[in-house]
Amino acid sequence: MGHRRNIRTKDTLHQAGELLLRLKPHIKAFYPGAEMKKALITEDVVVAQSWNGEAVKARAKNPAVVWSVPQEGGTGWFDTMAIPKDAPHKFTAEVFINYMLRPEVAADNSNTTGYATANQIAVEKYIDPQVASNPAVYPPAEALARVTFLETIPDDLLPLYEEIWTRILGA
Repeated sequence: MGHRRNIRTKDTLHQAGELLLRLKPHIKAFYPGAEMKKALITEDVVVAQSWNGEAVKARAKNPAVVWSVPQEGGTGWFDTMAIPKDAPHKFTAEVFINYMLRPEVAADNSNTTGYATANQIAVEKYIDPQVASNPAVYPPAEALARVTFLETIPDDLLPLYEEIWTRILGA
């Protein structure tokens, strides 16, 4: 529709919902991650919106699967480890996070999951070269330039998002 990805006007959201309703007859399903991966592997779908790590795992089983950022752009995200301020076992959580951040552990995690690590030492020393050079795991700068990180949806707009999504799923 030509809008920025984080636009939050009710009119634009309604327009987007109407467009998705018109497109719905051409959409096979709204799969969760693991189901999407299976659909890609079996070629039950040939175009999908998928997490990059799931696409990497699907490609390992079906070389026809390719991950890319569309020319129009895509959305970015980060996995995060956090400790709630009232956590009863804060020290244990800190030990676990420190363990996961060790370069060799971060590399093993990336090699196994198909998701990137921000740990540069892990990338340089421990990650399998095929993983480190895989653009689905570590996209090149020109692909990342087309990525927008989604902003938090304001509480007052959440009911509208839920209404639109419910209408789409029910159509």
